[in-house]
Amino acid sequence: MALTATGAVAAPFAQGQRPPAATPLTSQELVARIKQNIGLEWKAETVDGFKAGDPGTVITGVVTTAMATLDLLKRAVKSRANLVITCEPTFYGRADSPAPPAGRGGAPGSTPPASADDPVFAAKDAFIRTNGLVVWRFSDHWRARKPDPFAEGLLEALGFRPGEDVTRTSIPATSLGDLASNVKKKLGLRGGMRIVGDPHAVSEEQGMLEMAQWVKSFTPEVPVQLVEAGEPFWSPQ
Repeated sequence: MALTATGAVAAPFAQGQRPPAATPLTSQELVARIKQNIGLEWKAETVDGFKAGDPGTVITGVVTTAMATLDLLKRAVKSRANLVITCEPTFYGRADSPAPPAGRGGAPGSTPPASADDPVFAAKDAFIRTNGLVVWRFSDHWRARKPDPFAEGLLEALGFRPGEDVTRTSIPATSLGDLASNVKKKLGLRGGMRIVGDPHAVSEEQGMLEMAQWVKSFTPEVPVQLVEAGEPFWSPQ
């Protein structure tokens, strides 16, 4: 069985978890630690980087997540964390900029300027600013780690043993239907499940849990936990 290098299921944020007082740590300083510990040369061309907020902000808590949805950001604020490390874009596209791209919205065939007001972009950006959040994307370099943290997380969530290649595993004989039902149950999927095609975004949660545990290993000053984004793409039955 070949796995597509992503993983699910998440741990709840530990309410009230606070380490002993320590020297304040800024978002920029933590990112510098991550770059020192990643074990890879940091690429000049990458989607990774700060997407919102002031990098000089002192961290009160860190959450990792598959996707920094508005709901996820609200839960980060509620848990008193102000640095969000996300795998997927924050602002709805690969450019991941808090300004809507040219061509978004408007009448068919029209091309509004990139600075055109967009209530969706504006509301999310305003929430981030109002609550003093910092959003840093960590995707390219985290995916490049060996062994693949997403594949490792998925195997653990599904209860499968990795082989020499962490993206492949052997399982007892079963029907495809039973396998799909078991995977859906263990990953807590609410909507439909694709057996062929791109994986659901929710399957990245376990890989981001692996990230939280990794960042926590060299960040004793503040609590670091996964806050699950859930399944943003699903259809009610």
